[in-house]
This record gives sequence, structure tokens and C-alpha cells, in this order.
Amino acid sequence: MMGGTKILVCGTCPRHGATAGHEKTLGASLGVEIKALLGGGAEGAVRMMNCLAGCKNACNVALAAPGKTRLRFSRLGPGDGESIISAAKIFAQNSAVNLPGDLLPADLRDRLSARSPARIGNAARGTKHNRDGGYNG
Repeated sequence: MMGGTKILVCGTCPRHGATAGHEKTLGASLGVEIKALLGGGAEGAVRMMNCLAGCKNACNVALAAPGKTRLRFSRLGPGDGESIISAAKIFAQNSAVNLPGDLLPADLRDRLSARSPARIGNAARGTKHNRDGGYNG
């Protein structure tokens, strides 16, 4: 559905665990929401991660695809699933290696917290995944 784009959701956000009134962390709840919104399209497109290194501004989600700059969004939570899916579709359909921020949904633009350049090592050799299931591209 999204051309190799992965939605990586930090399942440990906020780092100190579940919050009052929630059995799951906000990140885990957001992951469930995104998977439900995608329905059958979620198979392999959404991956729960242990940490996306944005702990000070939880809850974090990243978009990743081979050969593209990874985008990390922070200060998210349940209710942001539709915007994340919209951003993932834009990310997947755009051929730019480094997606311009003005193409993102307006409600996510100020929550784009990191860009990680595409790695070229293993991607150049045709290897798509690293040991932890993330993309090397």
C-alpha cells in the first residue's frame, strides 16, 4: 500500500510507562490506532519499536523507506493516527530523498523533530534490513 514505507512507532513512549487511566503507553495506543485505521494495509507497514530517541518529547513516530531520509515526529499521541497515515502516503508517493516539510500535513509540520539521512552502505549492496528490522536505506 505504501511502497516499502514503514511507520515506526515507539511503543515505550512515554519512557516511564503507562499513564494514569491508560493500560498501555501512549505510543502503544497510537500504534494500535494506526494499525486499526490501516486495516489490512497495516500488515508489515507498521512496526512497534523500543525507542526512537525522542524521549524528551514523547510520543514518537518515524517514517522510513529504503534510500530516503527518515523523518521522526514527536509530541504525538492517540488521535494522531490519521495524520501519520496521511504523512506516510505523501512520503511514499514522493520521489524526493529528503521530503520537504511543506508537503506534510499542516498539523505535523511543527512536530517534525528529526531527519536522519539515508544510509548508503548496505542499501548499495541491495540489503534492505538491518539486524533490528529497521531500514538501512
